[in-house]
Amino acid sequence: MQPDVQYRGFSASPLMGLPQGLAVYVNGIRFNEPFGDMVNWDLIPNGAIENMALQPASNPAFGLNALGGSISVNTKTGFSAPGHSFEAQGGSWDRHSEEISSGWNNGTWGYFLDFKYFNEKGWRAHSPSEAKQGFGTLSWRGVKSSLDLSIAGTENTLRGNGALPQQMLAYGRDQVFTHPDITRNRMLLVSLDGDTWLNDHNQLSGTMYYRRNKIGTYNGDGSEFDDCGGFMCEEDGVTQLEDLNENPIPASDSLEGGTINTSSTLQQSFGFALQDAFDHKIFGRNNHLVGGASFDYGNARYHADTQLGSLTADRGVAGGGVLIEDATCV
Repeated sequence: MQPDVQYRGFSASPLMGLPQGLAVYVNGIRFNEPFGDMVNWDLIPNGAIENMALQPASNPAFGLNALGGSISVNTKTGFSAPGHSFEAQGGSWDRHSEEISSGWNNGTWGYFLDFKYFNEKGWRAHSPSEAKQGFGTLSWRGVKSSLDLSIAGTENTLRGNGALPQQMLAYGRDQVFTHPDITRNRMLLVSLDGDTWLNDHNQLSGTMYYRRNKIGTYNGDGSEFDDCGGFMCEEDGVTQLEDLNENPIPASDSLEGGTINTSSTLQQSFGFALQDAFDHKIFGRNNHLVGGASFDYGNARYHADTQLGSLTADRGVAGGGVLIEDATCV
């Protein structure tokens, strides 16, 4: 659900920290996240994709951080993909997916809808994932003009537990070291694009969009704090926990061995673009001149917390009710 696309050392990946250098556009809309230029591929239902094209090498026309190239994704409409289909798949570890697509047009108006549901238990313990994706386009076609209004929404809950230490392999490769490691993606995208022929040689086209994506993580991990090494301190023979306000909290089993790290990232972006394409002849030779401008704005709000807890018998983490944002051992 969240693959990496790599090309000549550059990536279009949902993982922060990789050398992101591929610009991704969906129907002319920049799909890289405003924060870190990441690309969450699970937000695009496969059944809604009509074609993809790779433009190699750096080109300033494709915006910021397109060092390795750009990927253009075009989605289906009722004119390009009329018809109806239903697809179901199933496999090991209770994996199943169902996808329904429907497209129609009467020559002037058309629609395309695609809904997909994915669920699996996962081949490792405590690793179920669920994805719900939807996409729809309402289209109008005139003699010299066209309009497409598209809406996409996703609500995905994906679990990708961390790697297993080598010494635990004897207990089975389906085991996990700590859990859960949950990533939730909830996206809404609304876009309007169209074009019109001003005359036989001049075509004007434009697009505008609004995109909102909220990413939440919930990770149960082993404790990062050791006795007096960083956070646990011993005073008068009693192990205590110093919080940010230097108020000692007696340590207990509910506050040792585990942490719950949570984060929330809300990213919003909107923009518009206008382009004019003009065909003309110079000295009897055909030429094609394209000019335009675009504006994109994005913002991101990030918040993270760490809660102390304890490891359960199945290596999950039970919260202890103590939230730590920043602390040192006094």
